[in-house]
Amino acid sequence: MEAVRSKKRKTTSKSKISKQPKMDVPQPYFPNYITKEERLKSFEKWPIPEIKTPLELARIGFFYSGHADLVQCFSCGGGLSNWKIGLDAAFEHAKYYPTCGYIIEKKGEDFVEEVKKKVKNQYKMEESRLSSFADFWPESATKTPKQLAKAGFFNTGDSDDEVQCFECGITITDWKADDDVWFKHTKLNPKCKFVFEIKGPEFTDKVLEVKSTMEEASHMQKMIKDQNRDLDHPCHDNYKSVEQRMQSFKNWPIPRIKKPEELAAAGFYYSGQEDFVVCFHCNGSLYDLKVNEVASEEHAKWYRTCAFIRHLKGEAFVEAEQKKLRKFYRTEEARKKSYKTWPNLANKDPEELYEAGFFYLESDDLVQCFDCGFWYIDWQVYEDPWFIHAKLNPSCKFLRQMRSESFLSQAELVLAARKKGSTITLIRVNESVFRTKEDIIQELMKLPIVQTVLKVGFNESNIRLFLQHYLKWPESSRTVENLFSLIMLSQKEDQEVFACLENLKEENDLCSKAKTCKFCSKQGPISILVPCAHLLSCCPCVAKNLRRCLSCNEEIEHKLEMFPK
Repeated sequence: MEAVRSKKRKTTSKSKISKQPKMDVPQPYFPNYITKEERLKSFEKWPIPEIKTPLELARIGFFYSGHADLVQCFSCGGGLSNWKIGLDAAFEHAKYYPTCGYIIEKKGEDFVEEVKKKVKNQYKMEESRLSSFADFWPESATKTPKQLAKAGFFNTGDSDDEVQCFECGITITDWKADDDVWFKHTKLNPKCKFVFEIKGPEFTDKVLEVKSTMEEASHMQKMIKDQNRDLDHPCHDNYKSVEQRMQSFKNWPIPRIKKPEELAAAGFYYSGQEDFVVCFHCNGSLYDLKVNEVASEEHAKWYRTCAFIRHLKGEAFVEAEQKKLRKFYRTEEARKKSYKTWPNLANKDPEELYEAGFFYLESDDLVQCFDCGFWYIDWQVYEDPWFIHAKLNPSCKFLRQMRSESFLSQAELVLAARKKGSTITLIRVNESVFRTKEDIIQELMKLPIVQTVLKVGFNESNIRLFLQHYLKWPESSRTVENLFSLIMLSQKEDQEVFACLENLKEENDLCSKAKTCKFCSKQGPISILVPCAHLLSCCPCVAKNLRRCLSCNEEIEHKLEMFPK
């Protein structure tokens, strides 16, 4: 049915529900129109009697809304508009609202099942679903037709961004920029056979593990563990000197391909396994070395945050090697090939990542953009790669070429909200007019300071209870420092957390006694860094000027003293 693709469909705020429970007696959304006579009266000013007669529409449960040619079902509340000659009202009703109690009662379950089969067959092929977006798809939509068609959706023709799954019939609208299409589909209907066949049971299990209180795109970038340490804190102190590293190469298997002197000078020692060498400082490893490869260049290429190679060769050298690496992956085909060893248990499909400009760095699920060099690791199943890219590095040229300005502006709004100083404000893109208390709690759970204390090990359930009291605070009291102090106090009632805090307190005292500043000879307390949750023990003169975490190179938003004197 070609005309169905251009059908516009609307649902009032009172009835914006895609599925209704099956009932023997329909529970009406509009009880004033239960009788056919009342529905017929509503069609007094019906504008298109030559296309659809009031009697035909009233019989199938519709009354006239009074706007254009929009009709609504008294039972399920669903609306249909933009009627064309040849469209069957009962078929359209069952197609878009297959769980409506009235249409099931009126036409029978067999009729509804037959409609579902026809819709399924019509949009079974991805090309057919993609073609449904040709007649109408808003430019402001945050998801592309390709993304949606691939995930089983066809365009319902709604003036917004509503789509429907050809298999399970679920309808979804109000897509956010940070929504992952597959994740949202599975979250709202984990029993969809199409999703299960394409993504597999592992994906469904991962989605089900993420509870309704999950964060939506609030994770900040994490770098590889133990990288970018300062020069006084190498990962392997026993290989700190060139002589110590040279001694490890006694049984080096490929001296003709790569000389130990070159590798040791570049910071590597031999691991004793095959041709694996490891940097004494950042713990980065190299293997499968080639004759024409220069050890220092490979070090800078794959482990750019290593403080040793940056100190040895200089910032300009490292950045030059980074550009060479990224240039190699400028084509989508090259990026695709980089995912040969992509872990099976990773939360993202390689296709999603290489289309968004990322190539794989063969470590965990760490990827990098070929254009801007942006790195990201520890992907969550519900994160959209394009949105993460836009939120954390919106200036990327490739990103700006590929995505619309409206998409980028939404990402920038989210980022701006996150960096709005120390006063905590609630900002949400495309926020609904009505918000429940749980909605607000979920927003508070996404705050960097809350995420930071959760990383330390605080109890999430207790934090949620605490935030319910927080909602009663005056706006002037809602600062990061006050929130952190009161969370610390509230968590001391939890025995496990209290034990954790006591251990940190002991470590703090030891570190304070052991370390003094080279410049002022003062000792400092332990501070927790927001948002990376790493601990810093240093005196005020160092902490004041520190802009990035020494452990992960994350930008520091706040430094909060764990145990004030």
